[in-house]
Amino acid sequence: SLLVTGNRQLLEIALDNIVRNAFKFSDDQTVTCTLQVQANSVTITVRDQGIGISQEDLNHIFQPFYRGENARTYSGYGIGLSLADRIIALHKGKIQVTSGLGKGSVFQITLPVTQSV
Repeated sequence: SLLVTGNRQLLEIALDNIVRNAFKFSDDQTVTCTLQVQANSVTITVRDQGIGISQEDLNHIFQPFYRGENARTYSGYGIGLSLADRIIALHKGKIQVTSGLGKGSVFQITLPVTQSV
């Protein structure tokens, strides 16, 4: 059985922030979410075709209140990714991001699964 142990509400907030950002910065382009199960973890991948994130900004996107240069015309305060990162870390998971300006972004959220007894 597949079971991720944690606070459901917090995990929903983290995933919601990432998925909402994908839609917000994609300007009505397709957003794809996939789930991959490994022996000891589950990975949720959120892929968008949006404005992307510069390599320089990638180093800062999980800092509270940080907004990338190309994201400043969109609504928001720069709290969502910081909060998502902290929630995922609290659940012993990690977030990895790849992106390119004008090419979209890929967020991979990996969480450990609970081994059944």
